[in-house]
Amino acid sequence: MKKNRAMRFVTVKLCILLITTSVQAGMAIGNGIDTLYIYSSAMDRTIPAAIVLPSTYQVNHDKYPVVYLLHGATGSFNDWLTRFPEDGFLQKLANKHNIIFVMPDGDPFGFYLNSPWNRESQFETHIAKEVVSFIDLNYRTKGYAEGRAISGLSMGGQGALYIAIRNPSVFGAAGSMSGAVSLNIEEWDLPEETIATISREVNKAVGEGNNITSWLIEQSVLNQIEVFTKHQIPMIIDCRTEDFFLEANRQFHKKLTDQSVKHLYKEYSGQHDWNYWHKALPFQIHFFSEFFNNSKK
Repeated sequence: MKKNRAMRFVTVKLCILLITTSVQAGMAIGNGIDTLYIYSSAMDRTIPAAIVLPSTYQVNHDKYPVVYLLHGATGSFNDWLTRFPEDGFLQKLANKHNIIFVMPDGDPFGFYLNSPWNRESQFETHIAKEVVSFIDLNYRTKGYAEGRAISGLSMGGQGALYIAIRNPSVFGAAGSMSGAVSLNIEEWDLPEETIATISREVNKAVGEGNNITSWLIEQSVLNQIEVFTKHQIPMIIDCRTEDFFLEANRQFHKKLTDQSVKHLYKEYSGQHDWNYWHKALPFQIHFFSEFFNNSKK
């Protein structure tokens, strides 16, 4: 009797341990929307992300295309779920287009780069390799470039274009909304105090290297047109006419056009805010949905 009770106790402890380990590893255990915790070997830390599944995911065995959405500076992965004025906005888009959304975290000022100075800021590797691998392993995805797209707003706009063009075998299409396509922070059309604060925070996140300013400028997608020319992928880029990133986006659009790099570029009236991104995202998702439909394998 005592032996049976002991065995039952060990079994219960083992079950609890397995459940706890699964949650820490990032396994989604809900329906529709889940928070994931993905270990990054590149940064030796666990980083959160969110996933939104279409309503059909639970009732069939299909594989789904995935759109990765990157947040802006000062934000986090759950901005996409909490900042829109309409409840369930991403869920409705996922249902309409039959796609999976994944929202990785990029730290408030990580800028989705691999810092040469700070090991804890390796977000290009984290997203392009670690997050994508985790999602493909644990969900029914179309695990090839033509089944993946990446977009983002502000800091995430620069990050999405940057990661996509440097990893064309991972992402088949890319987008940017109000993207910080130039990382020459001193030239951003913002108050001097704000510029100083952002520069200080970016330096903390990326590192205190002596040439960090010139390095950031080099990493700007605005200054990597030759890479876009070499690895041409479908792109959608938009910006508001009262946005402080407007001039940089116009320069980027002109450089792409001059080099015959195909892309869709739009300007709309408005400012750098969530009201705009609420309106812009459906156009980006329609663009990606068309890409997925035309690239069926």
